Amino acid sequence: MLLAGSPAAAQHPPMGTAAAPNPHVATPPPVGVKPVDINSASRADLLKLPGIGGEDADRIIKGRPYLSKATLVSANILTYDKYIALKGRIIAMQPETPKSKAAAKAAAKAASKPAGKS
Repeated sequence: MLLAGSPAAAQHPPMGTAAAPNPHVATPPPVGVKPVDINSASRADLLKLPGIGGEDADRIIKGRPYLSKATLVSANILTYDKYIALKGRIIAMQPETPKSKAAAKAAAKAASKPAGKS
């Protein structure tokens, strides 16, 4: 027997009603839309993101660079709810350093050598 106040009854909305959107689920970007890089996007590009106003864009720019997009919350740049809504639409690209460029070049050179030759 299920009671009206039981957890099982609270899991599903009544028949014929729509469930409210979950604010803790990231909104995916529309198909074909590239994510916005929070480390390099212009103020105008940041303002195109849903829920981002001028003050938010200014805080994002001022706080650069970001190692992770989640830093927007831990550094108090955005609220958790705003972050969750944007999570699927943003990325935090890391700049390529001269050292990583040299390592990539050396790896490519090594890969192009025939086996057994030095």
